[in-house]
Amino acid sequence: MERDVARLAEGKAHELARRDVLTGLPNRRGFMERTGRMLEGLPVSGALVALLLIDVDWFKSINDVYGHEAGDHVQAAMGRCIARHENSSCAVCRLGGEEFAMMVTGAEVGNIEQFAQTLRGTLADLSHGDIIGNRMVTVSIGVTASASRADFGTLYRLADEALYDAKRGGRDQIAIRLGEWAGARRNDRPLFA
Repeated sequence: MERDVARLAEGKAHELARRDVLTGLPNRRGFMERTGRMLEGLPVSGALVALLLIDVDWFKSINDVYGHEAGDHVQAAMGRCIARHENSSCAVCRLGGEEFAMMVTGAEVGNIEQFAQTLRGTLADLSHGDIIGNRMVTVSIGVTASASRADFGTLYRLADEALYDAKRGGRDQIAIRLGEWAGARRNDRPLFA
């Protein structure tokens, strides 16, 4: 019985080490483990995989004006919204600070773009009124996708570049840096949606 209790405690500690305390989402470590398995399970070509990096716009000003408790409230609310999308083909996480990530497999190219736009709008529509009044909180999203077996480092680099494109483009928008979309040549040109 002691061995079973120890195994349960070890399993719980293992899970807690892979979860973000504030949002309940997987943390970077948990996300990397899950996305690694997702990428390994993809066929060599033909399966679309997309990475979305989501960053809360002007987050430092929320902490500065309303306090860190308000910032925590905003992040937790966004985490709950993002958590709804977690399933066998979508991994989610809080990367750290005000940045979240999602990896999606098996979707169509147009669906990924629409999904990112819908997610951006849903996150902007969250009400934080009891904490920060009528201030709207928006996000910028960097998106990339590949139709061949991609390595996480390449996906992350392209999504991160796209995120910076969205920030430079005025925030509260998505930007896409294309990898290998449906067999097309890679194109590092930013596209705004």
